[in-house]
Amino acid sequence: MGRFLQVRVTVTTWDRDRAAEAFPRLYALAWPVESTPAAGPQGLLELVQALDDRIRLGEVPGADRKAMLPALGRAVAAKGALEAALAEREAHTADKLTYAVEDALGELEKIAPKP
Repeated sequence: MGRFLQVRVTVTTWDRDRAAEAFPRLYALAWPVESTPAAGPQGLLELVQALDDRIRLGEVPGADRKAMLPALGRAVAAKGALEAALAEREAHTADKLTYAVEDALGELEKIAPKP
């Protein structure tokens, strides 16, 4: 890094609409239509955080919550590892971890309750 320039390694959801189409149940669970729209981006990393908040705070019924917790734990862990890799500017590791996040969300999508 220079005296004034900073090198950053970031990750973003480049097409939120396609992400929402890929994970419709999870988006509906994280950001219900009847609620106030979320401020800020609604990408996949934000989706993991929103799901973690809603599921762990008990906003998902018991049986669905219990079924989703293991895959949610994997998604949260992968997100945390991804953010750590980004902080360390480990682009190659971060790239691999994006797949882990998406795979965990895929597992969650299969078991998420229908809206």
